[in-house]
Amino acid sequence: MKRYGMVMAMLLALPAMANAWYLNAKSASTAQGTVSPAGTKYVATGVDSAEYTVTPSSTAYKIKKVTLDGADLAPNANGKYVAPYDAAKAYRYLVAYFTANTTYYNITTTAGANGAVYEDTYESLTNIVAGASRQILVVPNTGYSIADLTVSAGGVVTDTANGKLVTFDSLAADQSVAATFAVTPVFNVNAGADITLPSYNTVGNVFGAVDTNLGAATYTWSSQERTSGTAPAVVTTSKIVFDNPNAINSAFRISATKSDGTLGASFAKGTYDLTLTVVAGGQTKTDIVRVTFLDGKAANLNVCTACHSNNTPEFVASYVAGAHGSASGHETGTCQRCHATTGAQVGFAQGWVGSYATLTANQATVWTPNQPLISDNGISCSVCHNAHGGLNAVTGWDPNQNQVNNDQFDVCTACHTLTDSTGALAGNYHDGSSPSIERTISDSHFDNPATAVVEGYNVRKNSATPCADCHDLHTVNIAIQEEWAESGHAGKIAVAKTDALCSNSLLYYGAAVGAACTDIRPTSTRTYIEDYKRTNTTAANGTVGANELVKTIGPNTLEAFVHYNWTQTTGTGNRASCEKCHTATGAANYMSNPAGYVAANNDFSHIPGWTAAAGSNSKELLYCWGCHSDSQTGALRNPGAVKADYKFQGAAAVYPNVGPSNTCLTCHIGQASGNSITDLTAAGNTFTNQSFVNSHYMAAGSLMYAKGGYTNFVPAQTALGTTSYGQTLTSDADMTVDINGVATAGKLTSTHRKLGTAAIVGDHGITAEMNLASAGPCATCHYAGGDHTLELGQKAIDAVCSKCHAVTDQTTLDEFLEVEGSAPFEAAINLALTKLAANYNITYNQASYPYFYDVSAANGAVKNWTRSNFLTTALSAADAEKLMGAAFNINLLQRDPAAYAHARSYARRLLFDSIDFLDDGIMNLSAADTAAASGIKDALGNDVFVKGATALDPTTTEAYKYLAAYDRTTGAWKTPVRP
Repeated sequence: MKRYGMVMAMLLALPAMANAWYLNAKSASTAQGTVSPAGTKYVATGVDSAEYTVTPSSTAYKIKKVTLDGADLAPNANGKYVAPYDAAKAYRYLVAYFTANTTYYNITTTAGANGAVYEDTYESLTNIVAGASRQILVVPNTGYSIADLTVSAGGVVTDTANGKLVTFDSLAADQSVAATFAVTPVFNVNAGADITLPSYNTVGNVFGAVDTNLGAATYTWSSQERTSGTAPAVVTTSKIVFDNPNAINSAFRISATKSDGTLGASFAKGTYDLTLTVVAGGQTKTDIVRVTFLDGKAANLNVCTACHSNNTPEFVASYVAGAHGSASGHETGTCQRCHATTGAQVGFAQGWVGSYATLTANQATVWTPNQPLISDNGISCSVCHNAHGGLNAVTGWDPNQNQVNNDQFDVCTACHTLTDSTGALAGNYHDGSSPSIERTISDSHFDNPATAVVEGYNVRKNSATPCADCHDLHTVNIAIQEEWAESGHAGKIAVAKTDALCSNSLLYYGAAVGAACTDIRPTSTRTYIEDYKRTNTTAANGTVGANELVKTIGPNTLEAFVHYNWTQTTGTGNRASCEKCHTATGAANYMSNPAGYVAANNDFSHIPGWTAAAGSNSKELLYCWGCHSDSQTGALRNPGAVKADYKFQGAAAVYPNVGPSNTCLTCHIGQASGNSITDLTAAGNTFTNQSFVNSHYMAAGSLMYAKGGYTNFVPAQTALGTTSYGQTLTSDADMTVDINGVATAGKLTSTHRKLGTAAIVGDHGITAEMNLASAGPCATCHYAGGDHTLELGQKAIDAVCSKCHAVTDQTTLDEFLEVEGSAPFEAAINLALTKLAANYNITYNQASYPYFYDVSAANGAVKNWTRSNFLTTALSAADAEKLMGAAFNINLLQRDPAAYAHARSYARRLLFDSIDFLDDGIMNLSAADTAAASGIKDALGNDVFVKGATALDPTTTEAYKYLAAYDRTTGAWKTPVRP
């Protein structure tokens, strides 16, 4: 029944459903858009569908069409879509279609003539998708510029290197760009590159340039005037004058005029601004070129330094710092011949050289017609040097008479005149005018062969380097030479000349009694000696002028290098064997080749009047080139380890190789040693007729290295406690014997001996950084800081002495040496001489060879050392040897006045042993007691030798302590008493 009921219900409903219909709505692409409502919907019979909304998924899409059963369906007034009722169709289909939402725009460009407007990457400017970007270039042709630019509202304009850039971002409408173009005015002015000219006597050229399209142009060159003199008064003005000031190119030069239009006396070299002014098309433009006028010296230096600053920078530095490279101020008149570049070049070329008399005689005909109006300050390289071609010739000038006129002597003496072309002493301009002995060399570089006085240096005129023998020709600094002239190597010639100038200056001006030559002279602003140095005439009182005086003064004839005629190399009485140490030639030849040295081959032909058989009255001092192989660099001759002419411990004495100090040791080790005396005994000499064996002089090296003294008073193995005599008198670098006669090293040490060697580092706090470990002991102290006086002055104090001793200046050093060494040392020598005279009737005269004289033999030279002519019991030959040995030690030590410093312990022991023998003829350690009992007084009447309770006792004198051993800490006297 239920099934039947259901069927009946359906049958009853069929008529009603016959006209109802269904609508299926959908989107063709849900990614692009939607239809709402979507899907199948039931629609009642006779009724249209509901409204359907069709929506794109984003603005990127739009509705393309909507179809109903495949036919386009239009939207209603609400923009909605409705499917109408169709009785014939029970099922209908609505489909929405979408498409991309694209809009296109255009950019219109317009370009006038002589330019272009275009997209920068040539993309299309039509049908541009909305939101896209474009860049438009506006570019004028060459010679043109943008006259007008019109851009629609959406464009942004920026500059480019040659036009404009218009940018449109995110197009949302059509756009436009329009440009017109016009000719660009051209007006460029260039005065040219800056100019450097080698001399303000030089003509220069300017080369201007103008580029314009404005029509014809006019030109004017001008310069800024420079003023010299003290403002506000204008003394001289200098400016540039142009040969063609209204041309684009012109030559120019410096003009010097006074305010009245007359020629001025000086030029203002330096930098000038030259202005080029150009007018064209009613416009004016200017440009400046800077011109720098160098003086000729600087210009030549620039040429030379282009290479030499890299190749030989030391030459450049020396020249720039030296007298030749420094401005002198003598740029005009006759002075420029030797004080300025152009003047010197003209003087050389015209041969205007010679003495004052010669120069003045030839001035009108040789100099005046050719002289430069103005010259370049200082002496440039080109005055002396012909670049890469040797030295410049000096017309008609041959003062060394070797038939050429461009060797070093010719060139240097063209201004630093010594002799003329006949070889006669001439002197330079200042010998006759504006006298000043400090401006001449005739008083210091000439030794008159007609006199026994050594008035000056003998130049090796015909050598390749007569001037560079001693001078650095680039620095031209004579400080070293002045120091040398004060040294013993120069016989202290400068000291002798200065002393003579000082005393004569007072006489010349009739100074009051008690006046000093360094006092300001009445009516003058200078001292007596300063004024006197400028004199070349004889005073009314007969005192000669300084210019004449200094040509007659030389070293004391007792000085080592002038005492004898050293240059006689052959014949009777020749002193060829002495030449290696008493002449510069001998020293140079020996130290250059000790093994091959032959004294007879020494050539002194540069000395006036010299012959090998007779020598000459003129003499050589120890010149720069004697010790130095190169005076330009200061390099010393180095003979290597020095071998003495005597023996030490029976074999040839050989000294250690101490580098630069080898030069000093060559001549400062003496000519004989204590071994020379023991050799006499070995040869059977009885000392009854034996001349004194002379150690020679200044034998500091033989003392420092403990090889020179006489030590044979007792056998070397004789005991002094646990140490032998030999050990106390032998350097720790040499061998001797101990108390058992076994070979052993000596025990004599010395800090001073270590100076200049690696051994000094660590001694007394000396460090490697103090630079005291390389030059050997002699050069380290006496050549400290390059001091050529070779004295212990401030340079040595600063560099050496103050490192160990509490000394700061000459005064504190002298005081230290007086107390610690020299006074006690001299007192001990005096005691030895006192005992020699009292006990052996022998006197000592240091100034008269052979120095020891026999009072018992009419004061003749001592030859009988047994003293049989004085003593009741003559000395044995062995003791006579010791007597001569004691005398030898006295002379050796006396001849080295700084022996107390060179060999402190060695000197004390030699003196102790000598006194020990001289006081009683027995070696019994009596010297200290003998000193205390001597009764010798000082100048104030005080006892010289006083022994207190200890060495620290205030009553104990330094002289006694010098001859006695004591504990350095407690002052307690030691046994044995020998120091």
